[in-house]
Amino acid sequence: MTQATAQLVGPGSPVSSLVHRSTVRVQPHQCLGDVARILREEDVSAALVGPCPEGIVTERDLTRAFANGMGPEAPLAQFVVRAPVVVSPSTTVLDATATMLRKKVRHLVVATAGQPAAVLSLRDAVEVLLETLDPGVWAETMHLAVMTQSELWLG
Repeated sequence: MTQATAQLVGPGSPVSSLVHRSTVRVQPHQCLGDVARILREEDVSAALVGPCPEGIVTERDLTRAFANGMGPEAPLAQFVVRAPVVVSPSTTVLDATATMLRKKVRHLVVATAGQPAAVLSLRDAVEVLLETLDPGVWAETMHLAVMTQSELWLG
């Protein structure tokens, strides 16, 4: 998110204001290793799966697959989240963040008329919320994030 964008987007802004790029899509027949490489190359933590799409896959899903002994050549299909949490583009950033925390997910699918259009990460939403705090709080948060190694991952 750019500095100019951050100034225009706040907790009451619609999540559609955070969408600035094409959504990454992968196919269910692709192997886990290829999907992991695509996520890394695109610098995203989730992708929609299939043309319709059929669901979503996240870095966390890939981690679970690898931790369960699956190799990079295993097909993605069995690790796709088929019923991801969906919000409309008009959902506020604050409401989307609350939904992710309440549902214990790190990504939401933003859909218009039933057609998924984007993926919103908890990281993007929290960034907006933190930027609206007192600048000192934001600066201290960033300092702590840079200076400490945390087990907390907001992918």
